[in-house]
Amino acid sequence: MKYVIFENDGTIEPQLIKSFGVSVKADASCIGFFGTGLKYALAIAQREGAKVSIYSGYDVMRFGVEGVTLKDKEFQFVTMNGEILPFTTELGKTWKPWMAYREFYSNAKDEGGNAYLSDELPAAASDKTYVVVAGGGFDVLHNGREAIFVDEESAISPNIYPNGGSFYSKGVCVWKYEGMPSIYSYDDSAGICTLTEDRQIGSYGQAHKVVSELLVKVQDRDVIRAVVFAGDETYEGRVDYDYCSLSPSPEFIEIALAGIDKITNKYLKKYVQKYAPKAVLKEFALTPYQQEMYDEAVFAAKMAGFLVDDYPVKFVKSLGKGVLGQALDGEILIAEDCFLQGGAEMLKAALIEEWVHLEHGYADCERAMQNYLFAQIVRMVNMCNASVKARNAA
Repeated sequence: MKYVIFENDGTIEPQLIKSFGVSVKADASCIGFFGTGLKYALAIAQREGAKVSIYSGYDVMRFGVEGVTLKDKEFQFVTMNGEILPFTTELGKTWKPWMAYREFYSNAKDEGGNAYLSDELPAAASDKTYVVVAGGGFDVLHNGREAIFVDEESAISPNIYPNGGSFYSKGVCVWKYEGMPSIYSYDDSAGICTLTEDRQIGSYGQAHKVVSELLVKVQDRDVIRAVVFAGDETYEGRVDYDYCSLSPSPEFIEIALAGIDKITNKYLKKYVQKYAPKAVLKEFALTPYQQEMYDEAVFAAKMAGFLVDDYPVKFVKSLGKGVLGQALDGEILIAEDCFLQGGAEMLKAALIEEWVHLEHGYADCERAMQNYLFAQIVRMVNMCNASVKARNAA
């Protein structure tokens, strides 16, 4: 039989195993903090059918389960040397087996120890603690432990690792991208993300901040291409860059701008546009015909309730291919093509759209913008109905 053995110097008092909320780890570098991880690990290991023993010096504590019926329901209480402990195998209902491995190994690492596979049980020693786990798939977890504890030497960029699927906090996995594969794994080495007592991420927004700020600083062009053009079936294709407060590396912005039409992540596209080098815009003077068209468009927009001339309006030769209007730095920019391609109706639409961006802060392609525009359509329909009713009454 294969045993996974977690070994460290020193001994553990039985009372620390039995009690919740008792942690003697004062060092900020320690992984454990709440004094609950070992209890969770024992419960999950028993739930998975593993056999667990703890050697503390020459004392051996063997763990099992005992059924106890409470209010007509049977619970499997964890036992230590036959003594029923105050928790059941239902502790950590949402926990996966890898999380139990993580807790056993974290305790050993906090005490300067390690973990290894063995065909034999360890020999008890006066100044050693061994947590011995047999079965329950823990040998498989041990062989794949790089998905649970980061291998720093494998980094392809600071705190970014080649085998996807894991999000680490200070080198320890706290989130698996299950159901949404990730191209790479990431380490919150600074501990920005707050963790719950059961070592889960307290805020996924914090995780987005960590990952986005790692990615925008990447200089490796192959890595940049992989994440910038990732599809929305991957985590990288959905990272929310609105949480990112850093400017991108020159390589990142160069590659992203060159292929911006291929980017499917709307948050990334917005971020790239924010940091795109500002083009020198060449203004032009309106012809008398264009001025008449503009005056008519402003009058019509204001009659409908859109006070478009509350903001400065500038007319520029071009805003880029297919772009007829833009809200920028508190101003409305109108491209010459807006007059040439769409005439008065397109000019009205462009003025109103850019006014909405500036007045309400709504972005293109977002739900808030859609809701606002439909609300305005309904408002105008109601105005038309009221006008018809008034005319009929007269």
